[in-house]
Amino acid sequence: MAGKSWSYAQITKAAEDRIRVLMEPTDIGHDHADIRQQWAYGVYLGWYHLTTGWQQDGDSERLEALTNKQEG
Repeated sequence: MAGKSWSYAQITKAAEDRIRVLMEPTDIGHDHADIRQQWAYGVYLGWYHLTTGWQQDGDSERLEALTNKQEG
């Protein structure tokens, strides 16, 4: 059985896309926004552990910054 193979760039793009979706403002309330932020951070942690040893300069900091709350 042949499995799918992912490049570093594909894994990073998929993580970034999911983090951005989770961090988009919604009208579902503050509690849900906190949960979505935690999920986004979980995506970041998964990416971090999958890519340790192959990370490109700045990617970890950039993706982690995407998980910060948007004050507004």
